[in-house]
Amino acid sequence: MFKYFFIRRQIWRFYAVYNLYRLKYLFSYDKIIFASFWRICLNFRLTGHNRQNKIDISEYIIMGSDYMPVPFDSRKIYYRSPFGAVEQGTEIHFRILLPKAEHTQKAQLCVKYDYDCNWEFTELIWCGKFDEDTEIWECDFTPKKIGLYWYNFKLTTIDKTRYVIPSDPYKVSTIEDYMGRSWQITCYKKGFKTPGWLVGGIMYQIFPDRFYFSGEEKNIKRTDYKRNKDWYALPEWKPDENGMIKNNDFFMGDLKGITMKLDYLESLGVSCIYLNPISEAYSNHRYDTGDYSKVDPILGTEEDFKHLCAEAKKRGIHIINDGVFSHTGSDSVYFTADTARAVRIMTKTRRISVGTNSTNGRTITKAGGALILCPRLLRKLRHSTNISTAKTALSENG
Repeated sequence: MFKYFFIRRQIWRFYAVYNLYRLKYLFSYDKIIFASFWRICLNFRLTGHNRQNKIDISEYIIMGSDYMPVPFDSRKIYYRSPFGAVEQGTEIHFRILLPKAEHTQKAQLCVKYDYDCNWEFTELIWCGKFDEDTEIWECDFTPKKIGLYWYNFKLTTIDKTRYVIPSDPYKVSTIEDYMGRSWQITCYKKGFKTPGWLVGGIMYQIFPDRFYFSGEEKNIKRTDYKRNKDWYALPEWKPDENGMIKNNDFFMGDLKGITMKLDYLESLGVSCIYLNPISEAYSNHRYDTGDYSKVDPILGTEEDFKHLCAEAKKRGIHIINDGVFSHTGSDSVYFTADTARAVRIMTKTRRISVGTNSTNGRTITKAGGALILCPRLLRKLRHSTNISTAKTALSENG
């Protein structure tokens, strides 16, 4: 019996090493450092792997340049476990790999809850060596509130403070003298379960303006839009004479048009329709919401939406709306002259990400972006004006 298990162990060792050397031909040598067999065993011991666990060799390939392991990779369970969004109260284990040459005296996990301004610090424990040139530091963190958390790592060396922060897709992470960017943790409500009907289903995404026009002409009061009557024409994507991309040309696709195509969608095996925004908005993509409580008149009415949901339900098709409640158009009902002025002031001092929009008046979007209202800005705006609570008539059927 002992001989049998010894042979099995030897076969397993050969298979693990074989896979490592087989994988090395798929990647560039200057981007990958391969762990030796004893290092794999160390990883299994540290992460609690046993024979009942499935072994994924790719989780132990440490990417980097100059044959150095990266400090942190949020997408690999070696560095952060569990991976992805976590349930409220779940303990998350973090591990970073630091060059011995950094002479790190103390390492801390820096975490900030999305609606707080203060950072929370958790000390990491030195847990040994990854190799002769790299140290292992670890800690645990448990998010107690639902929402978003932002994190990076602070290092105290002999003569200065440094930070482990995200980098480009090739380096993954880097050690810098400034805090810079952060990684994200999504924490959802304890006990929350995703709907069972999503599993194994087929989701069909619809951009309402370009899906299907029912042929029903509507009484549109707004005059600041262009109608493209040629269904097969290209949308107006080039900047105008002022260099702006307005996205205000419409092909008149509507909710009744989607309802008319439900039999077709059912024949494809579709179990869920994901609708791009349908609330009233200036642009054809409708991510610059003007009023969450109204269906865009170009798409139809609230009754048209209810009818679409009812007919879809008869066919076993669910409807999901893209709510985009995290940002809105600057010409929406939630803005006044005071808020527009405050936005102008804030956008001069706050860094705006590429693709966001900081224009005033009519919302002009670039790279598909819309004006972003950060929680800090909203808190300041509430002191100067009353921002109406967005009420939505949109609901998911089934």
